[in-house]
Amino acid sequence: MAAVAISVFSLGIALGISIGKPPASPAKQAMKPAMAALVEKPSAPAIRLPTKMVRQSNTVLQKPKTPANLPAAPVPAPVPDTWLANAVSIPETGGRPMISVILDDLGLDRRRTERTVRLSGPLTLAYLPYAKDLEQQTRAARALGHELLVHIPMQPGGDADPGPNALLTSLQAEETRFRLDWSLSQFSNYIGINNHMGSRFTADETAMRLVMQEARRRGLAFVDSLTTAHSQARRIGDDLGVPTVARDVFLDDTDSEDEVWLRLTQAERIALRHGSAIAIGHPRDHTLNVLEDWLRTIEDRGFVVVPVSAVIQARLAKRSAKLAGKQ
Repeated sequence: MAAVAISVFSLGIALGISIGKPPASPAKQAMKPAMAALVEKPSAPAIRLPTKMVRQSNTVLQKPKTPANLPAAPVPAPVPDTWLANAVSIPETGGRPMISVILDDLGLDRRRTERTVRLSGPLTLAYLPYAKDLEQQTRAARALGHELLVHIPMQPGGDADPGPNALLTSLQAEETRFRLDWSLSQFSNYIGINNHMGSRFTADETAMRLVMQEARRRGLAFVDSLTTAHSQARRIGDDLGVPTVARDVFLDDTDSEDEVWLRLTQAERIALRHGSAIAIGHPRDHTLNVLEDWLRTIEDRGFVVVPVSAVIQARLAKRSAKLAGKQ
């Protein structure tokens, strides 16, 4: 994901940690049957989608209305919390600070996706809706204890291509809902959505309100990748009652192992200060190398890795307590 990270505080930490490939273990051997469904050559970069379901491109085929003139859909009645029903079990924290690791852009590169799923967790895995065989891929991930998000492609601020069926600010409301519905129908058992790119789309109040209305109707959570400081996700999510959180750290804006270690250390410091942290990375070799080592030693350093649903619940509880204290 070509994300534009928000500036974070500088860390002057010299990390002298050697990174090695973890030895094979009986547990990994036991994973092989669950992973057999994922073993195949990486998918080609270009993905052809069913033409009956997806527009030919991200070009608007009808004359668009301006965002200000999009019709305001009625706020839907809330449904049971699908995001909680699909959440995976939360490990016993024992009062330790929690760190949630989300890995985006999964599903296209099958080799690296398989390697990601083999990591110990529970992690939160975000799959692009235009990848192939998503029910099969995500079923294997769930079998190994990981939580799921739909990684919805949204319009960036620049010229980068977010992929087929992306949500654009220029779309009419009907087309936005059509594309969102298509993306959310590609696999099941996810807790919610997060944005792939989307620095322009998430900053657009009217466009984001359409997405949040649909999230509320379906009982989903929204995890803001926070690709812009002007994101409207949290404000609109709070307004509509959609469980919404934002990431704290991008792990691999710079694709190097030193950078990933540095950002994981930053996530640990945030978790110590606030009780939880959300870190987002990608299925890149350097990132996965570091995570393999970090996940083996994280509990020894006094932290616990949790699915993002656990952080959502903790942060919502804090917000409720804070509001109650003001009344």
